[in-house]
Amino acid sequence: MTKFLRRAKTEVYYASVELTLFSLPVLRTLRRWIQISYLKIPRSTKLGHHVLFSSPHRQGSLSLGEDVHIASDVYLDFSGGLEIESGVTISEGARIFTHDHDISGLEGWRDNPVRHSHLKIEKHSWIGSGAIVTGSVSLIGAGAVIGAGAVVTKDVLPATIVAGNPARVIGQRQAK
Repeated sequence: MTKFLRRAKTEVYYASVELTLFSLPVLRTLRRWIQISYLKIPRSTKLGHHVLFSSPHRQGSLSLGEDVHIASDVYLDFSGGLEIESGVTISEGARIFTHDHDISGLEGWRDNPVRHSHLKIEKHSWIGSGAIVTGSVSLIGAGAVIGAGAVVTKDVLPATIVAGNPARVIGQRQAK
């Protein structure tokens, strides 16, 4: 595919996410088709309004399992690679990053290299509303729950409940 066509597809994707026009009932189906075909995600994925998948620093990999639910106004950076397994829920306003900036040095820090990290969100995890997952996180374990507004800076083990800023363990989920 030519560079021009790739750029055109990208611009159409961003327009479908950002323009309120695509929130009209008659255009929602078109927006969904654009998102599914551009991102190559399963049809069972549920996306709210203004869900933005972005790879700002390099073209990273993106993988979504079946039955993933992502609410409105969510930002997902996949420049370091993002793998979301089946049954994951990401609530409204969450922000997920897979890169970080090296800020060492008082001058010229913008020239420092960007650090990328792959993030795996395992099955049946739930990321609460307004939560932030930083680029230093590589795993959110199966069945983990991240509380609303939490700032996650470290890996979260399976079936663990974390909350706060910075996020800390507040409980464990139990099997029924």
